[in-house]
Amino acid sequence: MQVLAKFDDDKFIAAYNQNAEHFRSLNGLMWQIPLIAMTLTGGLWFGVSKVEANKAFQVCLLLLAAVGNMGLIIALGRLRYIMGCYLTWFENAYPEGHVSARGEGLFTRSRLVQRTFQYLLGLAAAISLFLIGVTYRQELLGGLTAVITFFAGAFCPSMSSDPTSRSSVAYYDNHAAELADNYETISFEAAHPDLLPLMVSKTPMKVLEVGAGSGRDAAWIAGQGHHVTAVEPSTKMRQLAQQRHPSDKVRWVEDALPELRSVSGESYDMILLSAVWMHIVPGDRDKSLRRLTELLGPEGTIYMTLRVGPPDKVRSIHAVSFEEVARLARTLDMQAHLLSDSPDLLSRSGIHWQKVLLERAQPFAGVAGHQ
Repeated sequence: MQVLAKFDDDKFIAAYNQNAEHFRSLNGLMWQIPLIAMTLTGGLWFGVSKVEANKAFQVCLLLLAAVGNMGLIIALGRLRYIMGCYLTWFENAYPEGHVSARGEGLFTRSRLVQRTFQYLLGLAAAISLFLIGVTYRQELLGGLTAVITFFAGAFCPSMSSDPTSRSSVAYYDNHAAELADNYETISFEAAHPDLLPLMVSKTPMKVLEVGAGSGRDAAWIAGQGHHVTAVEPSTKMRQLAQQRHPSDKVRWVEDALPELRSVSGESYDMILLSAVWMHIVPGDRDKSLRRLTELLGPEGTIYMTLRVGPPDKVRSIHAVSFEEVARLARTLDMQAHLLSDSPDLLSRSGIHWQKVLLERAQPFAGVAGHQ
């Protein structure tokens, strides 16, 4: 009996010492987690600040920081659970020697350290996600819009050909005030010197402006005595334009190419597209130009400005060229004339503008919509 009792005592002491060592190791590891989190988050955030030119890589680093911190929250919870099991064993094995640290005060409650660390890790993860959302809002919105448009086109083909692209409209809605301020710094005369002879001292014309933006051009044309139908798909931009340039000679319409359903049955002496053609998806340009010719009066002309420069996926800006416009025009018995080629008036690098005038190659004989 004495041998068995001694064996049980030795086994108990060995188990107690082993569990105590395990507990100390776990406790040390728990206190290392904040250091691991600081090193991980700080290193990744520093990396983000050093790779400004690569936005995709920045997003990946911030996402890794967020996921890493959330992973450490889970690891910390599991670690503290195991430590709690050991504490329970110690209390049951040797109640007289167990020291309880349970309290009811604000800073003495059970698991206070664990929860404090987890809150801090959660905050770091939230900041990383916030930085992704704020810094790359337009990129994410553009990507989300592209996905929505893709599936919309797959399940509803009639929605796949969205004129100026939803991502483009979303961009103009989100930056309406800033963009309008920029546009208004340039006068109509400076933006369209080639158009002045066609607008000044002329019999009042019916003018259709597609993509009227801030209303600068529509207001100036109306000021010359012409009647303008201003088409603008961006709600925010259209509202700003109507506030800045109220006029009974300007009719505002929410619509866009290639459909322009809201102006069906109309006939215009001039159609103006300023900084619009680059937003038209290349596959929709033939249909868009055909629709414009249907709205063009017998002696009417189409004036457009072409942004020649690098594409911009965020704003749904595609490559354009005068040669493409001229080719499309010929298929519709239209002639394209390159009026001028000028630098960007907002001094943006790598961008210049071509001013193009389209007119009928043959005497008007009637097209669909004008029979």
